[in-house]
Amino acid sequence: MAENYIFGLRGTFLNFSQDVTAKMKINNSSLALGLIIGLLFGGFLGWYIAPRGTPTLIRITTSGSTTIHPLSTKWAEEYTVEFPSVQIQVSAGGSGLGQTQAAEGIVDIGASSSYPDSDYLDANPTVKVIPVAADALAVISNNAVNGSAGFRLTRNQAISIFNGSIVSWEDFETTWDTIVEVTGSIEVYVRSDASGTTATFGKWLEGGIGWSLGHKESISWPGQPNFHAVDGNPGVKSGVQSDPNGIGYVGLAYLESVSAAELYNEGNDEWVSPSPEAAKIAIPTELTDPGDSLMDSPTAGAYPIVRLLFYLVNTNYVRTASLEFVRWCLTTGQNPTWIQVDVGYLDINDTGAQTLALNIIDGITPISAQIPIPQNSAMVHLTKIRESKS
Repeated sequence: MAENYIFGLRGTFLNFSQDVTAKMKINNSSLALGLIIGLLFGGFLGWYIAPRGTPTLIRITTSGSTTIHPLSTKWAEEYTVEFPSVQIQVSAGGSGLGQTQAAEGIVDIGASSSYPDSDYLDANPTVKVIPVAADALAVISNNAVNGSAGFRLTRNQAISIFNGSIVSWEDFETTWDTIVEVTGSIEVYVRSDASGTTATFGKWLEGGIGWSLGHKESISWPGQPNFHAVDGNPGVKSGVQSDPNGIGYVGLAYLESVSAAELYNEGNDEWVSPSPEAAKIAIPTELTDPGDSLMDSPTAGAYPIVRLLFYLVNTNYVRTASLEFVRWCLTTGQNPTWIQVDVGYLDINDTGAQTLALNIIDGITPISAQIPIPQNSAMVHLTKIRESKS
């Protein structure tokens, strides 16, 4: 009986094995197709349905002004400490790039160190321009130019250098009846990229005599050998710092190891050095338009070249997460230690610029919130792979 039982089991097993083998051969292609569908469907569900307790990742992207770049980087660092589920990707490239990418929806937030011109605003009515901080623009020279005595410039003196009409320090000294400690060619360092710093500088120079190069973000500088077009604020500072005859223009955060000229403010009839304190004085307590000029303020002690710094968001694309980040920048992010000490600009706390900016934010309705991507999902893994290759 035992033998018959074992034989019966063996026969059943053989029949089962043969049946399975046959079915596997028949359904081999179906099985492969099923696995592929299963993986795709599982990945789809994994994207939308995060396991309970799984951390999520929300990405916010910003690009643009090299002036704002260090401030955006600081804000991103502090924000992600407070909100670890948010990743903020900060890149530079110039104000022109930030304005373009915000308009096209390529980034969540564009950064611009100048207020966009009327052509841009007319072409992009859904882009909102939001003041987020302020800055002073400085004319810098190599420490050798005037050493410890410092360097003073009127607007017309600056024009004579940056329009190329005076090309040597000896001629500058004679023409303007002043003293300069170096001799030889005036080596002028200007921006090659589309720059809000350039637009702001050109706008200030337009208030004087002899400036005809305009105030666009890209200026056609004189094609003289003493002019050097370089990329970004860091490029201008580096050129001036390494050239004993060098002079250029940069934002307030780029004054270390160079000499910043005292400028004559025609609005208050004073010589003023660039500083956060002197710049903030120029911001009024009431501001109705983010494009209002802060230059040549008549307020005592105000520095003459002051500008607001801007974030741009497109209401056709802006998400809740992006708006919350900008609101945080306008409130918690206005920490003077972060902005003035760590970065070198100035906060807009208790100014008309802050009030106006918060009102603009309140008037924006974000698009439907994007579903967050699970941090351990295949989608995030694929994104990281792509980023590592780019």
